[in-house]
Amino acid sequence: MRLISCFRKLLTGFRKRFIYLQNMITLNHKQEEVPMKSFKIVSLLVGTLLLMSAGIQAQVGYSSNSGDPALWTDGIWTNAVYSSDEGSNDEYKADISVNSIGTFYFVTRFRYNSGEWKYGGYNAGFWSAGNSGQLVVADNIAPLETYFLTGDTSKMLVIHFNEKIQAGTGNVLVKNYSTDATVQTIDISYADNRLIYDSTLVLIFSGLTNNVDYYVTMASGVIEDLSGNDFAGVIDKNHWKFKYFCPGIGSSPVPIKLSFNLSDTVVLNPQLGIFYNKFIVKDTGYIRIYKTVDDQEVETIPMNSSRVFVTDTSIFFTLASPLNFTTSYYIQTFGGLVRDYSGAIGNNVSSWTFTTRCEPVVPVVSAYTPANKSTGVDLHTDIKILFNQPIKKGNGRIKIIQNSLDMFQDIDVKNFIVRDSGKYLVISHNSFLANQKYGVIIDSGAVKNTAGIAFKGLVHDTIWSFSTLSVDNSGPVIQSRYPSEKSKNIPLDSNLVI
Repeated sequence: MRLISCFRKLLTGFRKRFIYLQNMITLNHKQEEVPMKSFKIVSLLVGTLLLMSAGIQAQVGYSSNSGDPALWTDGIWTNAVYSSDEGSNDEYKADISVNSIGTFYFVTRFRYNSGEWKYGGYNAGFWSAGNSGQLVVADNIAPLETYFLTGDTSKMLVIHFNEKIQAGTGNVLVKNYSTDATVQTIDISYADNRLIYDSTLVLIFSGLTNNVDYYVTMASGVIEDLSGNDFAGVIDKNHWKFKYFCPGIGSSPVPIKLSFNLSDTVVLNPQLGIFYNKFIVKDTGYIRIYKTVDDQEVETIPMNSSRVFVTDTSIFFTLASPLNFTTSYYIQTFGGLVRDYSGAIGNNVSSWTFTTRCEPVVPVVSAYTPANKSTGVDLHTDIKILFNQPIKKGNGRIKIIQNSLDMFQDIDVKNFIVRDSGKYLVISHNSFLANQKYGVIIDSGAVKNTAGIAFKGLVHDTIWSFSTLSVDNSGPVIQSRYPSEKSKNIPLDSNLVI
């Protein structure tokens, strides 16, 4: 959107009379296109004859707040730049983009040489309540289907849209694919055979015949978005087509798989699942979890619990609290957990056992090099820590403290090396000073084992400390070379520098 503001040239010693929007700007635009719109803001000023227009700063702003623009907290301001002269006025222009849906209020403001902002309204001098320009951006984009789910054993159609939806008016028709005869009419205004959740529509069918092809149609306006824009609907009989086939209709649903059954590495908060041979719904039974060692009851989960979730041919149970490490459990089912669409009660589970995983071992230090409280430590040799298991670098820092007082070096753990079967953390450091005591602090979590369990760290510099040689009698240490090792394309006349 282009907003054009026109200011009369400012004069020194001026006395402001008024500033206003010259053109009406109550606009209504659609969401998909907010076209360029021009209007003018005119400032009429009087004073001496010395021209001072170069000091003007002009802006156009908008907000969802119709109140005093000087108090806006969500205002979006855009600088207006000089465009051309228009009579005795200077014309300024600003391009503004409004990407949200809603009602917005426009005003202008200007100041001279970073002075106080002055605000202008519509055709009534300086801004006052009710004389802001107004722009209404409305949603007029129809919802679109993104994908749908059905299948040869489906008794429902799940349709997903690209935005939140609501029921409009009209019917959904389920038809026989061969004869085009309507076998079910679903009035979208009633919730008996349909469910709407955010951007998803679930249609539940009834009265279908086994092993027959069907299709679904929907007229425009049966579904709409929250702004009232109609979904175009579907009339193509090949779009929402499916075959209804219910295996063993009238027979009991049979469990064909149990999650974690006979496993010995189950996590402490598993989502327990039973998978059946046909589509199911909840019934009125319950499951009960026991410890194998003493048959102690751990938890009972009834089917009407919010922690029970059924989807198509599966049912899942979420535990109220974590289980124990390295513990064997078994589950029994009571009553009818599920039934099929014809009402046949599902078979109970005869045997369901599992064992939770072992408690993870926290990494601990096996040895320090140099050893704790060592003396005569070399000034240049790397120091290192041997852990009881393979490790990896986590997040944190390693600090070397000198004489329990001064920070000698503070280094991110990512700069260090893990080597020797992954159990050693090698700490490179600046050269130590002679006859000094050093201690090492390691942040908790700076080192972890391969399972992600954190090393608790070294919280004080006295846990691992050592003293250096009393005199630096070591030879010089190479710190850098030029050219570096394996360098290429070195000029022939280069010097070798160590």
